[in-house]
Amino acid sequence: MYWLALGFVLLIFEFFTNTFYLLVICAAFMIAGLSEWLFQTPFYVNTIIASVMSIIGVLIVKKVNKTRKARGQDKALDDLDIGQYVEVTAVEPSGQAVVYYRGAQWQARFDDVTALVQTSEEHLPTRAKIIRKDANILIVEAV
Repeated sequence: MYWLALGFVLLIFEFFTNTFYLLVICAAFMIAGLSEWLFQTPFYVNTIIASVMSIIGVLIVKKVNKTRKARGQDKALDDLDIGQYVEVTAVEPSGQAVVYYRGAQWQARFDDVTALVQTSEEHLPTRAKIIRKDANILIVEAV
């Protein structure tokens, strides 16, 4: 029963840290506690179960984090502006633009300037999507 109690304590700490590592270790302790409760396994077996499950879980979390960072998804999760749409109010031939977003005007830059230069004045984009940020300049793509 100590395994289940320790698992719940780790779950509470997980709520404060917001990482998946404690959640994986919490799940491993819960599995060891359920094993003890259902099958009356001895302490050393529960220790092995918790250790093996923790190692497997931590390796899975590391792999998921690595692939997410390789795809660039970690920034999108941290920055809620990425993926949002803006209204383009002015565009310069250099790709610089002024956009209206969240009730204010922002400086922006189009990611693909060559496609922007080839478009005529009347076909300039009026909406754009934020794909990343460079300090306080929004990097956008035409929609």
